[in-house]
Amino acid sequence: MLACMSAPVLTFVGSGTASGLPKVGCSCVACGAARHGVLKPRRATRGRLEFGGTTIAIDCGLPGGGFASEPLPKAVLLTHFHHDHVGGLLELDGGHDLPVRGPADSAREILLATLQTERRIAWQVAEQAALWQISAGIVAQPVSLGHAVPTVGWLIAAGTRRVAWLTDTDGLDAEALAQVREFAPHIACTDCSFAPGDPESPAKRHHDLSGALATLAMIGAERSVLFHVGHTVEAWWLTHGRQLPPGVLVAEDGLELFV
Repeated sequence: MLACMSAPVLTFVGSGTASGLPKVGCSCVACGAARHGVLKPRRATRGRLEFGGTTIAIDCGLPGGGFASEPLPKAVLLTHFHHDHVGGLLELDGGHDLPVRGPADSAREILLATLQTERRIAWQVAEQAALWQISAGIVAQPVSLGHAVPTVGWLIAAGTRRVAWLTDTDGLDAEALAQVREFAPHIACTDCSFAPGDPESPAKRHHDLSGALATLAMIGAERSVLFHVGHTVEAWWLTHGRQLPPGVLVAEDGLELFV
């Protein structure tokens, strides 16, 4: 843990896609490098923001992602209901109603009902642009994202510092981009799941490397982070080199940033 806690700390507990790194059964150069310790392994995406004695979870990764060894968060922000973003909820049972918000998704109502009963979560739909005062110092608001299922990003203000958590998507429409730019995040984070030009990118509505960098450039944050990193872009970096614009970095599991 970073020593100074006067500023918000954003931690990428998990930084990968659903398949992680290495991907089971894959023999690509990146998965091979991860198996041999040349690349660090990646777990499914999960974030943690800490400020003023309050901890919130941003997405939940998969079961076994580490929640069991951590203090219970005060609140959970979900982007959508794909299994690699909600599976970790199965580890959370604090004996009280844990506030959880995310997009309306009628196809996932059975999952929500089960979680509310078994894990005692207090579920609410995140209304477009509505502010959620999580604590005295932390406020969050959703922004609509385009993905294969209903999805929101989260704009989080912690004290005077601001974070944009924008995954999973293949770009921001004009309304969403205007909302994010008005928010003026100090750190903007978006998914980078595929190598440039990979046809899976539009098919699965995830950024490839080119799209992710274009989105971050339009936002214009002080610092930008690529996360939800897939094995195909890792393989592309190994063969082409990792050359990124100034102010852009690639998250790895356990990365901690002062906001």
